[in-house]
Order: sequence, then structure tokens, then C-alpha cells
Amino acid sequence: MGRRATVAIVAGVLAAAVVAGGLMVGGAVIYLKRVQPGRAAPASGPVTAATKLSALRGTIVFADDFQDPHSGWNAGVLPSGTSFAYASGGYLITGKGTLHHFAEAPFRTGVPQLGMSVTATQTPGAPAGAGFGVTCWRGDGDSRVRYEFVVLSPGTWYLERDSGVDTLTSRGVVLQKGVARVGPGVSPITIVGMCLTLDDQSTRLALFVDGSKMVDRVEKVGGSQGAWLSGLDVSSRDGGDSAVMVTRFEDRDLSA
Repeated sequence: MGRRATVAIVAGVLAAAVVAGGLMVGGAVIYLKRVQPGRAAPASGPVTAATKLSALRGTIVFADDFQDPHSGWNAGVLPSGTSFAYASGGYLITGKGTLHHFAEAPFRTGVPQLGMSVTATQTPGAPAGAGFGVTCWRGDGDSRVRYEFVVLSPGTWYLERDSGVDTLTSRGVVLQKGVARVGPGVSPITIVGMCLTLDDQSTRLALFVDGSKMVDRVEKVGGSQGAWLSGLDVSSRDGGDSAVMVTRFEDRDLSA
């Protein structure tokens, strides 16, 4: 699905990397944790392999509607020309090149059973393969594992996995893909990805698009320790510029 460009927020320092050129820019950033309790689904308690999932399951631990330009997301332009900016009504990511662009969420508290949600639109006429979604990761070095949940134009969803030191630069392994009922465009869609630790060897992964479940599977991937962190994943293509306007992002604790 292409190379990757990354915006990483680590230990209070903002770092934006362009994979192809190995270039990096950085700057200090202040994190503001924004919590909106009270919008949880009725179901609660730790998720097992047999638990029935819904797109709204869990307790919100972080939410951002991007009305505050100091809420902690990156704002800047990469050497590739890709830009990240707070804009009227949302957070705008304008992608250049055949790349995946990651932006880590300001919420830096790991969650063992994590649900992530993004609501966004995409400019009309975006080339095939452009789109957006969410990403989760945990672990360091060789034990690091990352999953990506994206919907790309004209309407194909993907679940991918990267592992090891180079999860930000590898091409990734497509675990599953299929046709979504809706694709990125001028009407907003909501993509939910879930990364749920069941035990030391098992992770349950689920993807919902506008409330409809696309995939629900258990991965046997041992050796990766720690809770999950979250972020945005935006895909662009050389065939034409595309811009994604994110209007809401949420993290949920599905074990609560």
C-alpha cells in the first residue's frame, strides 16, 4: 500500500519524518488531555474472544473535535510538501506522494483494550488508493507491532500489520481487505479500529465503517508487551493531491 511518512509525538517532542528522504523536523509541543465521559455503550467489562463488539463499546478516555488549535496535534509542512494544520472546523492533512502519513494522538496513556475512532471527509476527485483511518501500536524495538485500519478510495478497507523496529517505514502485511459500503469523499464517514489484548499471545482486531463491522479476528502474535497507543493514518497517491479533514477523533477503553 505504499511507503510511509510519519508524524510522531514522543516524550513531548514533535518529530515529522519523510521516509523516502530520511528527513526530519521537530519542535516542542504541549499536550492537553481532553476527556468527554458519558458517551459509552452499555456493554462493559474486559473483552474476550467471544465478546460481542459494537462500534460504540467502551468508555471515552480521550476525544478531540479540533476546535482548540493547541490540543496537541502536529501543525507543519514536511519537506515532501505534505502538511498538517488546524483549520476551520477540523484538522486538515494534505498528502503528497504515494505515502502513508501517521499522526500520533496527544493522548499518551496506553490502553490494553483500545478502540479508536476517526470521523473525516476527503476532497472530491482524490485518486484511487487515497483515504484515511486509524492506527495502533505497542512495544519497542524488535517487539514492536503496529496495526492499521483504513478505508481507501473508491471504497476498499484494509487491515495491515507491521512489526519490528521499522514499523514506520515498512510496507506492511495486508491481513485482510474487502469492500466497504461507503468510501472516503465529501460526506463524512466514521472508521473505528479496535486493538484488544486478550493474553500474551493473542490480540483481537476489529474494524467498523459507519457502524458496520468489516472484520473481527484474533491474531496470534507473541513477544510484544505493553498497552496500545493510537493515531491517525492518512494515505495519499502520486496520481493526484488529496486532503483529509478530520472533525473528530476518540480513544475508548473497551475493558471499562
